[in-house]
Amino acid sequence: MIFADPQSDTAKRLSEIERQIVKTRQHEREIHIEHQRVLRERRQVKEELTEAHAQSKPTTKIDTKLADLRQALEDVWPSRLEGARRALQRAEFERDRFMSEHFEDIAGELIPHGTAAADDVQRAMDALLIALGRWQAEAGRFEKVMARVPGVRGLTMPALPVHSLEQELGQLDGRVPVPVPRELLPETEDDEDEAA
Repeated sequence: MIFADPQSDTAKRLSEIERQIVKTRQHEREIHIEHQRVLRERRQVKEELTEAHAQSKPTTKIDTKLADLRQALEDVWPSRLEGARRALQRAEFERDRFMSEHFEDIAGELIPHGTAAADDVQRAMDALLIALGRWQAEAGRFEKVMARVPGVRGLTMPALPVHSLEQELGQLDGRVPVPVPRELLPETEDDEDEAA
């Protein structure tokens, strides 16, 4: 998560919690990988047992190894897998609880980033509209020339579907919204005009 002040107590604590979640997820993955390894090993030992029987060889060591693997898979692995799942749930619950309890602080840290992103999009859209206007003007100039030249029909003249884009942009009422719930943003003059 990006904070305006990564040294704030809220940012530091949330970063610690997020690191713990990453660590817990990694541990859970490692347990699942190890579990899969033990399952493969059991299949391999079963195959060794079958082959030993096919060759009439003694199977005592293989029987013991297979019994140990079965015992581990039945007794140890279910609790290890469940324990890893619970640890991850607890870490995620802690993150969610912390975010709920410190929502205002977190939102206050994130709002400036949302505002900056909206400003970036607004500048890009303004530049796009200017560029589209220039493009349309140039296309219009060619169309005027082609209309006066006999035999030139302009069938290959490209078109940009700018009408629908202009409609979509028009729905923004001239301003890109900040990607933050409105109730968290300070009221602006436009908001006061709408309320009146």
